[in-house]
Amino acid sequence: MTLEVKIAETDSEKKGAYSLRYNIFCEELCYLDKGLFPDKLEVDKYDSLDETFTFIAMGNEKVIGTSRLIKENEKVGMPIENFYDLSKFRKPGIVFAENSRSIVLPEYRRTKVIFDIWSAVTQFALKNGITHYCTTCHPKDVKMYNKLGFKIISNEIICAHYNDNPMVALVLEIKNMLEPFKTSFLFKREYIKI
Repeated sequence: MTLEVKIAETDSEKKGAYSLRYNIFCEELCYLDKGLFPDKLEVDKYDSLDETFTFIAMGNEKVIGTSRLIKENEKVGMPIENFYDLSKFRKPGIVFAENSRSIVLPEYRRTKVIFDIWSAVTQFALKNGITHYCTTCHPKDVKMYNKLGFKIISNEIICAHYNDNPMVALVLEIKNMLEPFKTSFLFKREYIKI
């Protein structure tokens, strides 16, 4: 398989990412109400922002994985801010971006594809002055994020927006990402086009 990881640029690439998000988050995991997306594209108000970047992994000319990075903005903020107050983490020099909607097709879950996507996101973040990631996740996924160096910043809540699923908020100072991920994510690979 030929793999390419990049920021989605064309409508077709973006629709491929939104369709994959729908299939995983609405159909498979039932985190989101599929009735909200009659076109079977999981898209929200953040996807149209200039500060939002949809990263994709392309395999054999189709989207096989995706992740979304939303830089801090004054228009609508970041999705995490609808649930958690980040003000106690804000200090001069700290620039947040929310990394979310990270998924791959089931047949690629035991491969390095998600790590290649996160590598692209991290390289992009550092090139653009982002110092901290924030995200939310289901409590069952916390262990994976802890391995990267993320710290839980909230108690578990039940979130109506996410079909009454539980979630927690996490933060990572990118320079404190744990090894071996830090070295791996910063390694330049020819198929990562950032």
